[in-house]
Amino acid sequence: MKGHPCQPYGSNIRINIPENTLFTYPDLSIICGDINPSDADEDTAVRPSVLIEILSKSTKDYYRAESLYCTVLSLR
Repeated sequence: MKGHPCQPYGSNIRINIPENTLFTYPDLSIICGDINPSDADEDTAVRPSVLIEILSKSTKDYYRAESLYCTVLSLR
């Protein structure tokens, strides 16, 4: 991220991916430039540059079944 206007955020920021109506609190998100608030909720950021979710035994099947990462990665 060095040299780019990007900022990492922990799991305390809610993220919305409008293309699949996902609202999530990822383990880590990276937003480049200004935070774009959601039209529905100004406390929710829209379209982060990167989402990182640390998979555990209890969550890996959910995320893989929903293909959330493929959707997120194709946004940029």
